[in-house]
Amino acid sequence: MHDEWELTPEKYLNAEELSQVLRKAEELYVVGEAKRRKSFVRDWMIIHTAIFTGLRRAEICNLRVADLRIGNGQSHIIVRTRKGGKTNQVVHLGHDYKRTLKKYLHWKMSHGELTPESYLLRTSRSEKFSVSGLWLRWKLYCPKKLHSARHTFATMTYQATKDLRLLQKQLSHSRITTTQIYADVTPEQICTGMDAMERLTRAMCKIRPESPLFFATKDKKGGENGSGDREFAPSGTGKVEKNEVEISDSHDDFS
Repeated sequence: MHDEWELTPEKYLNAEELSQVLRKAEELYVVGEAKRRKSFVRDWMIIHTAIFTGLRRAEICNLRVADLRIGNGQSHIIVRTRKGGKTNQVVHLGHDYKRTLKKYLHWKMSHGELTPESYLLRTSRSEKFSVSGLWLRWKLYCPKKLHSARHTFATMTYQATKDLRLLQKQLSHSRITTTQIYADVTPEQICTGMDAMERLTRAMCKIRPESPLFFATKDKKGGENGSGDREFAPSGTGKVEKNEVEISDSHDDFS
């Protein structure tokens, strides 16, 4: 059950954080190629794989070249072992990540690292990344946990498709209720909604964003906020009218 689990901002990358990580990935590839730094090119692939497949850490570490299906019109990978004992699960790929994979495989071939049984990602000393080793590389470029990439993948996929069943299959969730946590609105979406509400309100009232709803005026006693007779002007009318306004101590709070 996930009654107490919430998709809070620290659990996924927001738009700015995601943009920063992906820009860094592209820098790593360029510098890695120019200066023959293999670790940089591998880090580029780690970032893209984590964000664009939604795989868990161990699943990324265990991914082999033979598990890739990116030729002859195919566009998916086979995850041999997943959480809960599931085997041979299919994860479909987008066009851009498929192109990234092909680019990386050409790089592996040029460096003598490509065989059907080789792991997709390796270190300078080992044929395979450990889970902790993968995390150490990720944290060089992102302050949030590596698992945040999976939550980011899920959040972005749902926002793009609004299809929970599709997301459930991609994440290999047994229950749709587990996937439903990603249907919650994010703070960014709420802020966007509030901006839209303000634009609609301004359009209905025909007021400019910089205009106050009421112009500040002085009352008859010379104070801007005193009680007694006050002048008030509805924004956009250009007219000042007389109004009797009483301010009672017992009604200071407005909700």
